[in-house]
Amino acid sequence: MATFNLWHLFPLTEERKLRTFLHGGLWCAELNSIITSLGDVEETQPYGTFVSCWHRSEGDPTLIAWTIFGGDGAGIAIRGSSSYLKSLADKVCRNWVRGRFGEVRYLSPTEHVVDVAFEVRSIHQSESEMRVALGLSDGSIQDDGLRRSQVRAQCPIRQSDRNITKKVEGLTLIEEKMGEDALVLPIDPKTLFEEVVFGPHVSAPERERIQRLVTDSGVHCPFRALPQAGDSVAT
Repeated sequence: MATFNLWHLFPLTEERKLRTFLHGGLWCAELNSIITSLGDVEETQPYGTFVSCWHRSEGDPTLIAWTIFGGDGAGIAIRGSSSYLKSLADKVCRNWVRGRFGEVRYLSPTEHVVDVAFEVRSIHQSESEMRVALGLSDGSIQDDGLRRSQVRAQCPIRQSDRNITKKVEGLTLIEEKMGEDALVLPIDPKTLFEEVVFGPHVSAPERERIQRLVTDSGVHCPFRALPQAGDSVAT
C-alpha cells in the first residue's frame, strides 16, 4: 500500500493560525472564503461548509504547494496523519453538523458538482488535497441567512478573530468579516504535530522563534528547514 504525507501549509503572516493549533483548535475555514478565482466551485456555494485543507505528497510539500499555500517558501508546513485527521472528523456527531475526511476530487469544467466539500475544478489538481470537512446536516436550508443563524445558534462559544487564548471547547465559531467565518474543531496539538518544516525563505531567527513558540506550548516534534538553492540542509 502506498504511503504519503499530509501537510498543512501557511505563510508566516498567518502565524495566528499556528497559535490556534497550539491552543487546541483545528481551523476550518468557511468554504466560500478560501477560493477567489472566478468560476471556482467553492465561491458559489451556500454558507455552512467549513474545511481544513491538507496537501498530499510522497515526501516534502511540492514546490507549487509552497508557492500557493506556504508564502512562496516564506512559510511553515505542519505534517499530520490521515488517521488522526479522520478520527477528528468522525468525532463530529452532533445532530446539526457532520464531519468527514477524504480526498478532493478534481472536476473538468463541464462536470456537475455533487459534493461541494470535496470537489474543485481540475485547474487545482496539482494542489493534491485532502480535507477535513464540517457541514450542516440539514441540506434543505438554502438561504444563507438561515444557515448562518443555525450555526450561530449552535455555537455559543464565539470569537471575533483568530487570537484564541484558551483551550477550545466544543465547536468554536470565529466570526470575521461577512463570508469569512470559521469553525474551530478541538484537537490535541501533541498528536497533530508530527513534524514542522520551514520553507527555504524563513530566516534563522524566525525559525528559532517559531520553534520556541511550539515547544513552549508543550508540543515536542522534529523541526526541519528546507535549504535555499545551493545551501546545505538546516535542522
